[in-house]
Amino acid sequence: MLDALPLRIWLPTSTTFPLIGRWFDYLWVAYAMSWAGAFYDLTIAFWLSWRCSRPLAYIAVIGFHIMTALLFNIGVFPWVMIACTLIFFDARDWRWLARKLNLEMSPATPLPKKLTVTPALLGLVGIFFIWQLLMPLRHWVYPGNHIWTNEGYRFAWHVMLVAKKWYGHLPRGRPR
Repeated sequence: MLDALPLRIWLPTSTTFPLIGRWFDYLWVAYAMSWAGAFYDLTIAFWLSWRCSRPLAYIAVIGFHIMTALLFNIGVFPWVMIACTLIFFDARDWRWLARKLNLEMSPATPLPKKLTVTPALLGLVGIFFIWQLLMPLRHWVYPGNHIWTNEGYRFAWHVMLVAKKWYGHLPRGRPR
């Protein structure tokens, strides 16, 4: 964020983007988008968790991820995130939407009144969270430059920081 990377490299390649593309040549735009993206990433879960701001926050999710899908070639990630964010909406939200759309919803099965937490369940949840914390940091235990070797790259927290391209040509004549 302090150097507006990688946006200061990526944005100038998208100056033909409709309406706002002409601004992508300016360095301040890369900084603004870097900081705005960080603010979004750090706060969106809280905005989605608060019932009053949830609808606007979901609109922000849709806008953010459609914009990233259009600007950057990052595959299905934006679409998966838009779909997975629906988990923040509870039954009341879905019932409200069903009423607005004149749809009928079948009654939900009630949840048990009390959840029993056994030591085994607590241990499994603890192992899960420790795994989720340590898995993205495993590149520190591999020898060499992990950015070059890609060891520990999958499931790490820095997957969007590296862009690699390779160009080659086929030799003329018959293959050996």
